[in-house]
Amino acid sequence: MKEYEKLIKLPLKGKALIITDLHGNLEDYNRYMKIWKEFKDKNNHLILTGDFIHSCYQIDGSLEIIDSVKNHFENEKNFHVLLGNHEWAQIIGESVYKGFSNQTQDFIDLIQEKYDNNTDNKMESYINFFKTLAIAVKTENKVFISHTGPSQHLKSEDDIKNISENDYSRNLVLYEMLWNRNMECSRNYLDPFLKHLNCNASLVGHTPVNGVELHGNQLIVSSSFGMGRKAYVELDLKEEINTGRDLLKMVKYLD
Repeated sequence: MKEYEKLIKLPLKGKALIITDLHGNLEDYNRYMKIWKEFKDKNNHLILTGDFIHSCYQIDGSLEIIDSVKNHFENEKNFHVLLGNHEWAQIIGESVYKGFSNQTQDFIDLIQEKYDNNTDNKMESYINFFKTLAIAVKTENKVFISHTGPSQHLKSEDDIKNISENDYSRNLVLYEMLWNRNMECSRNYLDPFLKHLNCNASLVGHTPVNGVELHGNQLIVSSSFGMGRKAYVELDLKEEINTGRDLLKMVKYLD
């Protein structure tokens, strides 16, 4: 049985294919899965950094994506899925809006439309799945990967390891690592945050950008929902990473 940990650690071996916010874009998801099929190896890993549900498009493929992701996750030990703020919102019942649309309710409506009388059971299975998702990945070559961040309240990696579902709605470290989009906050807290974790660079999604943007030692990546180009990262886990700039040469583009 696959072990569930809040902080995943990857060794100096192989590569990691890192994909950020898909937001229900089934076409992009299927393209990335084709890349993963060719990329897959016993020493290679796939990391989804959260927000694979809740569409920012006209067609919402959230349910098709979650069913596929759940199947890969449960059957492939090197297929890692992180919690995003949209999955978190479904766990605690928090309303998340895009424009005037309540995406938390829209997700429930999708399940109702597809499963009708079995809605409650399907919703429970999805929530239970979301609760198993890790918060972050830390690589031995000193890259920290999460949905977003940093957290000014984190003092050690134990602050991630010890997060439990019982305090999902009030844990400040978790909240900041799921919602922080303030670049000023990143500039002020990123380097101390990385120092606490013994890491040199951070890789996140969450904030829409044109492919990638580098802010200090934090690389922001938009793999599907963004402001133009769609980027992903093939991180060489054996290569020394000293700054965020070292991550730029590992960026690839979907389009």
